[in-house]
Formats: sequence, C-alpha cells, structure tokens
Amino acid sequence: MTITREQILNVVNKRLGRNETNIDEQIRSTLKDISDRAPFLEGKEQITTEADTKMYVPPDNLRTITKITLEENGERPIEIKGLNNYLRLSAGNTSPARPRIAAYFNAMIWLFPTPDKEYTVNIYLSQYHPDDVTEILFPPEFRELIYQGTLCKVAETYQLDNDLNRHIPLYEMEMEKRINALSRKRPPAIIRYWDL
Repeated sequence: MTITREQILNVVNKRLGRNETNIDEQIRSTLKDISDRAPFLEGKEQITTEADTKMYVPPDNLRTITKITLEENGERPIEIKGLNNYLRLSAGNTSPARPRIAAYFNAMIWLFPTPDKEYTVNIYLSQYHPDDVTEILFPPEFRELIYQGTLCKVAETYQLDNDLNRHIPLYEMEMEKRINALSRKRPPAIIRYWDL
C-alpha cells in the first residue's frame, strides 16, 4: 500500500494534536532529507545519444550514478571515470566511435569517444525524491520514518520544543533501521589490500 500525503497529514495531526490542513513543505523537506542520507531511491533512466554530441543532460533529481551501459547486443558497460582521467584519456582524440568511457561533471554526462551515431544509454542511479508530494516514491516500509520526519518538521515549524525533542530520536532510530536494511540488501564490498 502506497504512502499518501493525506495519511501523513492525518497521522501528524493526531500525534501532535493539531488541525493542520497543509504540511506539504514539511513533507517535502522530510522526503529530501531521507533521500539525501542514503541511496534509497534507485532507478534506471535512458538517454539516446546523437552523432557528434558528447555531453548529455542527466535525469532529474540525480543523486549518484552507479552504472552506465550501452544497449548494443545486450548491455555493454561504459566505464565511469573521474574528470581528470576522462580528460586525460580523451585529449587529442576527436574521432567519433562507440562510447566506452563516461564522466559526470558540471551537471552533465560526458561520453568518450563522442558517439558516432544514435545509441541507447542506460543510466543506473540513485535519486532524490522529486518535489511533488502527491506521489510518495518510498515503499511502505518507510512509512514510520516519513511520519517521524514530518512530525519533526511540523514541530520545528511551530516551535513545539517538547514534541521536537520526543520525535527527533525516533526519526533517527527509524533512519538507522532503513540504512541498516539497505546495507543488508547490497552485496558486501570487496576490499583489496596492497600490502604484503
């Protein structure tokens, strides 16, 4: 069952004993804070390249790019490089070809080599929650976290210090639960040691 703005409003009013009619700004602030803490909202977006164009606008609300692939007889990985490596590798080479390397810099995705034709590029990413609070993108297990965060924001707005002091630890506890669940979902990192 999805989380709705009306449910959040009802819970906030009930728990704080208030009669608010619009807490969209507090909900929006909570959703931004949650998506800023960890890569909870993951997705895949596609862009279509154009011949002789190396820079592309990234998807809206981009937080981080986790992987980029090219759809060509399956998915072929495009290696993500830092800007310095990208510039070093692309220096002096202006021949268009199938992109093999990408960098994210200055709010643009840069591909190298510059595409020689139209390609479909998949961008796997984590994102910030959009500003629209009529559709909450977080799954149901985030319900209490969103409630607690919005309770904190409303208490802060109306200077309800006792309520704020009560709900901040509950919000942080719920946040920790979600972050721990996320880390259990992801495969463990492999660490390479270079010492002998």
